[in-house]
Amino acid sequence: MNSVLHDKLTQAHALSDIRDAAAEPLILEVFQQAIALNDYTLIIDAYLELADFQLRQKFNFQKSLEYSLLAKDLLKADTPLNTEINVYSSIGKVLHRLRDYIGAQQNYLQALELSQRIEQPDSKQLEVRSYLNYYMAVLNSNIGMYDFASGFLAKAKLGFESIELQKGILVCNQLQASHHYLTKDYDAALKIYEKLIEDNKDAKEQWLEVALDYVGQIYFLMEQYDRAEEYLLRAFEIRKEIGDEIRLGHTYFAMAQLYYRTGRIQGGDEYFGLLRKLIEKYPYFYSESLVLEINWKLYGERGDFETSYNYYRQVKIPTADPGVLESMMQQVFENEHDKQQQALAHLQELEKLNHEMSSYARQLESNNKDLKTYAHTTSHDLREPLRMVSAYMTILESKIKEKLNADERQFLHFAVDGSKRMDEMITRILNSAKGGAVALKPVDLNKVINQVRVNLSRLISEKNAEIHATDLPVVMADDIQLLQVFQNLVTNAIKYNTSPVPSIVISSDKQQGYQIVCVADNGVGIPEEKRASVFELFSRVQNESGAEGTGIGLSTVKGIMEKLKGTIEIEGNLPSGTVFKLRFPAH
Repeated sequence: MNSVLHDKLTQAHALSDIRDAAAEPLILEVFQQAIALNDYTLIIDAYLELADFQLRQKFNFQKSLEYSLLAKDLLKADTPLNTEINVYSSIGKVLHRLRDYIGAQQNYLQALELSQRIEQPDSKQLEVRSYLNYYMAVLNSNIGMYDFASGFLAKAKLGFESIELQKGILVCNQLQASHHYLTKDYDAALKIYEKLIEDNKDAKEQWLEVALDYVGQIYFLMEQYDRAEEYLLRAFEIRKEIGDEIRLGHTYFAMAQLYYRTGRIQGGDEYFGLLRKLIEKYPYFYSESLVLEINWKLYGERGDFETSYNYYRQVKIPTADPGVLESMMQQVFENEHDKQQQALAHLQELEKLNHEMSSYARQLESNNKDLKTYAHTTSHDLREPLRMVSAYMTILESKIKEKLNADERQFLHFAVDGSKRMDEMITRILNSAKGGAVALKPVDLNKVINQVRVNLSRLISEKNAEIHATDLPVVMADDIQLLQVFQNLVTNAIKYNTSPVPSIVISSDKQQGYQIVCVADNGVGIPEEKRASVFELFSRVQNESGAEGTGIGLSTVKGIMEKLKGTIEIEGNLPSGTVFKLRFPAH
């Protein structure tokens, strides 16, 4: 009798695989007979099949979690090990979809630990263990811990290869391509994705729709919009055919963004409308922060910057004093500057030997290029331990926050938010060092100047400085890079100043399609003949203040303004001082 019921569950699982609604009544039939037989193991298996049906066909994650937890409540000391592993795996998968990454990780690891107790696993048990390693790889990818993810991914792929499970090998290759995509190695990602798609072009499976979607997003980022649309529409058709409503939301967002970017406003509005309906239908899947992000991005792409900014300013972005990172990066630049100076000294000594001049000139050029990659390497090395700190601080916060008093919880919250903000800053520095495009968004310059005041509070207090800022505009830019711009300019205005009260006035105007922002000071000024050269790397100007700098700040400022399609120039500020005039495109 029990074998017949187990066969029916196997049949129901196969029906779920093809999204056949007949799976549910078949599972319920087995469930009722299992209760009549008082067979706890069979009841647990039926609960797990109901959880899987709700997860994959109904997209009712809460209901799926309820069934999984009911199965867990029935676990006993004599429950078969395979069944216990399946229970923790099922809970992990549902929590993963609900973005409870800590809870999902705990259940995946519990299932893996139980799996390791099986000394001589058969092919089915190896398949389950390999999928658990794969789920852990996906989870760590979701939180940006790619090194950890790679370890689990390697174990998963090795397990699938040992039992020659092609579908498992395929999803591992797809996840490897996703790692390349998320770390912005688009060429490597495309190479894997396009081979997978070509080898399996007639498939109608979930992994294929995801691969097509990623390729479409990559071509969108590369501004190859025709190719992007081709792949996104192919993903769209498969998702409609197999009824994958949740992932249809990804396609609606991508297509709305693409249509807006290419000037097809009506089409973009249609896809945006479909996405809103999905958000209403599955509110538990679309968190408040995700909905805010969707709205500010799509309204921004549509050109409705005021609405975009209204959504963006509701996003709760953790803030952190970037002083530590700036100090570390400044040390990097100063060390590299010393190397450059040594190279220049050697070059001057060898100028007398004309036949060696060429080789040393090439060496100097190579050293200059090293400076650009040095920030990339250092930022990457800084980010890896920071990811671990951020992830485990988050876990620690969830475990002990109820045991702490209000002040202690606040301190722990600051630490978690600070590490996340630091990781974001390092990510942007790394992207900049790699020559990546700047992701523009609405930035309120008033908030930027307020953050500058916070970051430079000690210097402002020590020098008795004053910063006056009128009502400044919102510009399309990158908030962290703009913070670098104004922090550099304000720092210089205070440092290179002999006045008892250094004064900085920041004002704005709109002229000929540009937002003009002026930073005026009463410092020692910059001679007119030196105003062009101060933006060159390591350029320094002798001045009466006696302050010395690295010769990096204004070069960095100019580079950022160029990435934003803007300009910066210098004017005098009689009777003394300097005016930096920044032009931002109005759109």
